[in-house]
Amino acid sequence: MVIIKETTNLETIGIRKKEMCCLKNFAKTSSYSAQMTIYLTLVLAVLIPLLMMMIDGARNSACKSTLEAVTEMGMDSILAEYHKELLDRYGLLLIDTSYGEMSGSLDNTKEHLKSYMMYNLHPKKDLLSAIGSRDLLGLDVEGIDFISASRATDGKGEVFRYLACQYMLEKVGISYLETMGDLDTEYANFELYSGKNDDPMKEVMEAQKNIDQLTVTKPEDAGEDWEEPVKDQPAQEVTSVNRSGILKKVCSGSISGASANLDVYASKRDLVAGSGMNPEWKESLEFAEAFFFNEYLLTMMGYYGQEREDSLLQYQIEYIIAGKDNDKDNLKKIAWQIFGMRVLINSGLISKSAARVEKIKTMAWGIAFVTFSPEAKPAYEELLKTAWIVAESLCDVKKLMHGKKIPLDKKSDEWQTSLWEGLSLNLKIGSDEGRGMDYKDYLRFMLLEVGIDKRTMRAMDIVEMDIRRITGNNDFRLDNCIAGGEVQYIFTNIYGNAFLMKRKFSYY
Repeated sequence: MVIIKETTNLETIGIRKKEMCCLKNFAKTSSYSAQMTIYLTLVLAVLIPLLMMMIDGARNSACKSTLEAVTEMGMDSILAEYHKELLDRYGLLLIDTSYGEMSGSLDNTKEHLKSYMMYNLHPKKDLLSAIGSRDLLGLDVEGIDFISASRATDGKGEVFRYLACQYMLEKVGISYLETMGDLDTEYANFELYSGKNDDPMKEVMEAQKNIDQLTVTKPEDAGEDWEEPVKDQPAQEVTSVNRSGILKKVCSGSISGASANLDVYASKRDLVAGSGMNPEWKESLEFAEAFFFNEYLLTMMGYYGQEREDSLLQYQIEYIIAGKDNDKDNLKKIAWQIFGMRVLINSGLISKSAARVEKIKTMAWGIAFVTFSPEAKPAYEELLKTAWIVAESLCDVKKLMHGKKIPLDKKSDEWQTSLWEGLSLNLKIGSDEGRGMDYKDYLRFMLLEVGIDKRTMRAMDIVEMDIRRITGNNDFRLDNCIAGGEVQYIFTNIYGNAFLMKRKFSYY
């Protein structure tokens, strides 16, 4: 029994030794595990915020990239909404903020812009929503505001004029500037006569008046039944010419009787003001701008002999120069101005021809002899000379109105009328085209005589007149049209971030 008890104690002691070893190993292992837990806890405390920051930064970067793309696409979409009829007819790229409605507003453009941007910000609207796509950015448009907007009518049409010049630069190229020197020289000659003769009939009427007032002295051998001789009126046809009837003398065919109520167009009504010219648009050269703008007008608009049948006013260039509310008065004023210019030119030319001077003296002597009034011979000479000048000038204008050319520096051998033809106003234009300037050239230089602002405002009147005649554009107004501007955007997302962006847009 004793032996068995001792054996049992020995086994128990062995087991306890093993347990003690296991406890020591467990304690050692537990110590290592605790160290790892503390280590991982410290590391993750840094890594998790860092990871979240990286995720948030990546999301913000993705938001910014998306907003850049969406903003660009939105502005491109807005620019693509240019007024088609305005581009087709006048080559002008402008956004009509009325979008065919009665009144225009930048709010309309903002709504269009917002709709385009919202479509691109929310992919669930796309076909990808069918396969369970998610919007990980959660972007939305909080607000859109125009910081600036350049309207076509700003600066008395400065924006409109800039766009017109850009169109001509694209069409004819910068090489057109090489011809400016020749045009400048020609215009200098034109200025010598332009606007210097408001009443071209003044001299001939004074000459006739002097004859009418002349008293013939009674001869000494005359009897009691002597009567003062009746004075002749050799230039009766010529003296009947006046501003009202000049078109009958120089034009053939019917004259347009179209008229317009100018009060409803840009030059007369109150305009919606914009921000003016975009500072980044390069400034045009003053002289080059004037000629480019003139060429634009002469290219796009009608005038006598080159009318645009679909226009309200047929003589559009004449309206820009004269500013009357009807075609007839505009054309009348142009014809009278050219007539006055030609009178000045021909006045200096007639005295250079000894043959013409001799014809005048011979006829004056004959009239004085027949009327028994030799003292009236100088007065008749003056009358015949001025009447012949008037007749020749009318012949010049008539040739221009029939599409022929007349030089500013007409030579003596280019005189067209005889004295008899002149007195009877039998004006022949001949079959040859002639040399020098045609009617369009005269209009080109006469445009330069009109102030640039007035010229531009009247040109905008013509544009509005024409566009309103197109179906769906009855209320078209150029001050509703913008050529560019600057927009401020505010975006938000579902994570509480806000993004502010400013972007400029324009066609040029």
